[in-house]
Amino acid sequence: MNTESGIEQDNRKAEAMDNRIDFVSRSQQRAVFEALLGSSPVAVVYIDMQGFVITCNPAFESLFGYSLDEMRGRSVDEFVSSSATYEEARNLTFQAGDAKIVRKQTIRHHRNGSRVDVEILGMPVLVEGQAAGFLAQYHDVTHLKTAERTASNLYTSFRLLMD
Repeated sequence: MNTESGIEQDNRKAEAMDNRIDFVSRSQQRAVFEALLGSSPVAVVYIDMQGFVITCNPAFESLFGYSLDEMRGRSVDEFVSSSATYEEARNLTFQAGDAKIVRKQTIRHHRNGSRVDVEILGMPVLVEGQAAGFLAQYHDVTHLKTAERTASNLYTSFRLLMD
């Protein structure tokens, strides 16, 4: 005769389901992370606590023209910044490495030397409460910045004509 109440059975079933979900989650975490990273249209790079590239997504490779194989284990700042923007890039990397969220519109450069206007959002990656690295998202705002510069130039020209 089963002496377990319906509530106890439900609790036992719920606990078994939680354990199964936890196991499935742990076994699939890397695959889910890679799928999310790979499918994002935003350029994303994952950097370790020393500031070195661990992985990036295809959108990052496309935006800047470098492959993951070229960048892995090296500073992202070596690749996407110029001599004029390198110090700023390093400072942003250090801020993100200090587990701070950073956000900035700035200039980076494609492999071919062309200017890429970006909005950078950097955030720490915490694993069990400890910083394990950080993600940096690079939103390409080149078209927006070009339109702003064009509008500003047109306004200036208009003002000169009106004076």
